[in-house]
Amino acid sequence: MYLQKGENSNGGVMILIKNSIISKEIKCSIPNVCVTEIDNEGSKTRILGVYATESRTWNWNDISPYINENCLMFGDFNIDIKNDGTKAEALLTWVDTFLLAPFIPEESTSLRSDRTIDFVFSNNHRVDIQTYKGNTTSDHKPTISILPLKVKENSNGPHPYTDAPCSIEENDNDTIPEVQTLELIDIVRQRSKKRSCDAHGISNFMFQFLPSSYWSLLKKLYNWSFSTAITPSAWNDVRMLLLAKKDPICTPSLTRPISLLDVFLKINEKAFLTRFQNIINNKGLLPDTQSGFRENFRLQTRVLLFLEQVMSMMANSTPVATIFVDFKTAFDQLWFDGCIGKLKRMGIPTPFLKWIENWLLNRRAYVEIKGQKSRWFSIYRGGPQGSILTPTVFITYHSDMTNYLNMASSFMFADDLAAVVSGRIGEKYNIQCLDLERKLKSVIDALEFYSILSVQPINYEKTVGLWSARAIGTPKFDLYMSEKNIQWTREFKYLGYWITPKLGWNTMINKTKLKIRQRVALIWYPWMPTNSNQYLSGQEWIVEKA
Repeated sequence: MYLQKGENSNGGVMILIKNSIISKEIKCSIPNVCVTEIDNEGSKTRILGVYATESRTWNWNDISPYINENCLMFGDFNIDIKNDGTKAEALLTWVDTFLLAPFIPEESTSLRSDRTIDFVFSNNHRVDIQTYKGNTTSDHKPTISILPLKVKENSNGPHPYTDAPCSIEENDNDTIPEVQTLELIDIVRQRSKKRSCDAHGISNFMFQFLPSSYWSLLKKLYNWSFSTAITPSAWNDVRMLLLAKKDPICTPSLTRPISLLDVFLKINEKAFLTRFQNIINNKGLLPDTQSGFRENFRLQTRVLLFLEQVMSMMANSTPVATIFVDFKTAFDQLWFDGCIGKLKRMGIPTPFLKWIENWLLNRRAYVEIKGQKSRWFSIYRGGPQGSILTPTVFITYHSDMTNYLNMASSFMFADDLAAVVSGRIGEKYNIQCLDLERKLKSVIDALEFYSILSVQPINYEKTVGLWSARAIGTPKFDLYMSEKNIQWTREFKYLGYWITPKLGWNTMINKTKLKIRQRVALIWYPWMPTNSNQYLSGQEWIVEKA
């Protein structure tokens, strides 16, 4: 709250700003003029509140020092710009020197006359202003203004991932086991012999020409990185290529960035991954609902479990709704501080945390297009693309997501989430639908809360709902996430399998047959005889006689 006293007992100006919005007061000695400044995502927006009485002791020029190039001035000016002639002209002449444009409500603001004396001046924003038609105790109609302005907010308090105290585990100081020479050579031999080069011109293909004795020397470097959580700075350099997702000619936003990591770092990641997996498996950190990038967890098993769950719910004559959630560029949105803080609270030993932190931070990359390289730029968010370690760190970071979805059965494969919710058993269909709507809204609220908490944005355009019931109909309600409408779909491709409301396989079979026909046509067309009277029978071409 910011307050400036007036020149009489009933005067004064007060500006109220939400506590979470970063703001400050600008000292002003002019009566009935209050000046504040708010943080507008890096820039500053100055807001003035003015009450210009007929008997004021100051003039418009006295306010000039408080006007800047990004300014809004609200107030009761006691001047009707359209009808007050000389006084209006004096005010407009003054505001013109600062390029302040007036924004005036369509209706009069005074309850004593038809005059419009409450309005806004702005030199950098377009303002929508209207009068309030409800009851008021003032002799003026209150005005309501809307600004197209984004403001920076203060933190509401400590974050549970980064600021909350954590308990010290018994194995907190467990060191990372050293890598052995034979293990290192085995890792190198298992790697694909690709010829694509990293940022320093080295490829996996070159490793086959490196004598095995050299790896005993590199083993010391890898073990040193495990013990000190330090890697050579060159290992953090990334060469990035852009591949078109669909159309061969497209804008950069429609491309898929492919990161070519340092080949020596990839070997270090593989050695660390086996040790990190032992930790999370021994602690049982990953839920059984997560099947992505885990040994002995198959994609097909996750699909079958999902179908079985929906079928069992439908067998109870209850409507079932599934929300297929798509997280926006999931691996690229990994929050560094939150990830380290959360892993610490999950009981990951400190040496492992330090190595992961070093692996995430201080990375830089350049983009290469047709041999032309961009400047180097730093990477402040997201796990290294193409890394064998990134998926495991990602699913560990989000291992508690299902704890927020207690009202749904969750099925996860890496960043793909299917949340299944059913109506109450034994009730009438309309009551079941009402109960299902309530549960869905609770699940959506929990998802949005978790998305904000973990800084993992949801892609609302690709998030859809699927309605399943014995008597197939359409749901009588809409779903919204952050005021974005979630569409109901009749089919959805989940982990490569087409899912329909009746859970039948016709859609899957028909789409597969169509794809087969398209591929066969491409393969067979060059070998077809030119004579249209010929056709294929068995393995031979037969010519029809006229």
